[in-house]
Amino acid sequence: MPDAHAEKPEGRAYSTVGLALGVVSFVFLPIVFAPLAVIFGVIGVRKHDRNRGIAAVALGILAIAGFVAVNVL
Repeated sequence: MPDAHAEKPEGRAYSTVGLALGVVSFVFLPIVFAPLAVIFGVIGVRKHDRNRGIAAVALGILAIAGFVAVNVL
């Protein structure tokens, strides 16, 4: 059984904010929130929260790509 008081990575807050911004960027102002999701995700990865940080970066990149694809067509 995992310890309930196990130490969380230092970058957990940054990664969580990045994930939230990534989700928000799919429905509201992707040109603003998607780059912020990428930035916060990278900070999270650099502060040792690798999995969530990579997820935040991926969401941000997908939102940017979707925004570009919709606006080019």
